[in-house]
Amino acid sequence: MTYEEASDWTGSLSGFTKTRGFEDTLRVYELFRKEGLIRGLDEAGEKRIVHVAGTNGKGSVCAALSSILTCAGHTAGLFTSPHILNFRERIRIGERMIPEADFGRLCGVLREALPAGDLADLGYFEAFFLLAMLWYSEQQPDYIILETGLGGRLDATNAVRHPALCIITRIGMDHTELLGDTPELIAAEKAGIIKAGVPVICLEEPAEVCRVISERAKALGSRCRAIPVNKDLDFSHRFLYDKYTRFTMPKGAVYQRENMPLALAGAEYLLGRVDRDAFQQGLDSFRWMSRFEEVLPGIVIDGAHNPDGIRVFLDSVREDGCRKDRLFVFSMLRGKDHETACRLIAGSGLFEKIYTAPLPSPRTLPPGELAECLTSAGASRVFSCGDVPSAFRRAKKEKREEDRIYIAGSLYLRSALEGLLQDDQF
Repeated sequence: MTYEEASDWTGSLSGFTKTRGFEDTLRVYELFRKEGLIRGLDEAGEKRIVHVAGTNGKGSVCAALSSILTCAGHTAGLFTSPHILNFRERIRIGERMIPEADFGRLCGVLREALPAGDLADLGYFEAFFLLAMLWYSEQQPDYIILETGLGGRLDATNAVRHPALCIITRIGMDHTELLGDTPELIAAEKAGIIKAGVPVICLEEPAEVCRVISERAKALGSRCRAIPVNKDLDFSHRFLYDKYTRFTMPKGAVYQRENMPLALAGAEYLLGRVDRDAFQQGLDSFRWMSRFEEVLPGIVIDGAHNPDGIRVFLDSVREDGCRKDRLFVFSMLRGKDHETACRLIAGSGLFEKIYTAPLPSPRTLPPGELAECLTSAGASRVFSCGDVPSAFRRAKKEKREEDRIYIAGSLYLRSALEGLLQDDQF
């Protein structure tokens, strides 16, 4: 297939299918291994894989671990979702996305190799997972880092049966209609990635979530290491081999301070040693789009899209040192707990003006509904706009020199603004 044909085909696949389940992905994955399409990923080969689940922070941990391993002299395949600007972001080795030619060629291989019934109801995320494993089996990176898409136990990535390590990031209330309506139930779904005898790393807090994960690990004979939640830019990380080592976090999102120690612990386990300079270089060079990203001077985009994400986003805003006003462009999708998010935003008192806007998605919340929710929660200066670019233009026009603009509520916001951000005259 050409790249254009492959783009059209993957874009036509549904996000969820009613008839397809995890067992179908596992069966196809094993079929591809048996037929030699996925090579070098037998039980021994899978020992190069790190499997990461969680509600918030899992993509950041994956990217940070990749950055650390790269700075330590290794290659790391990086499978993450969702993409922000280009769907090839989902399949990378380090910073290099899968080339267009390889993507088109492997889409052709995938379509030819899939049994007819599987081809008919293949899901979007499942297709990208299989494409990633096809490419990594060709490229043979030293390590492969897999981020789950939704949950863990029934996620397509859980077709990998013998990873080297599992990491579970912060658990929060999201996708409750699928994963459960308590932190403990959601944690149990995420802990479904833990395999017998495979070590797992998680956060110490909250205690009820850590307990669910550690009990699952114990039942499977897996060692569970709980990492203390770090709240400082300068911190000492306790390694298994070198005890305490001092690191410095780059300024930015407060929530990355708890994600980076998870990545450091993962790197130590994989490498069996601590290279302090390489590990610090990995933290310094870590970049993750739309995670408290300063896209222009004084303008920050964050992908926070659930109450826990909004809460830590607001913690980061409080530490920005802004001496004037903050303006906020806000959008959310239906299905998220926007009422709690609005109460958190309005109650923070951080924003002088808030501009609501619809996302370019049929699942968007109408801006009027968001504005009404914010006003009911106590926000006083809320303006409903026709689309995200209009809201951004208005905020930019009203921004004074020392003001700051924040944009949050969905990872879709970055792509909705990309044209404006690239306009030199804007």
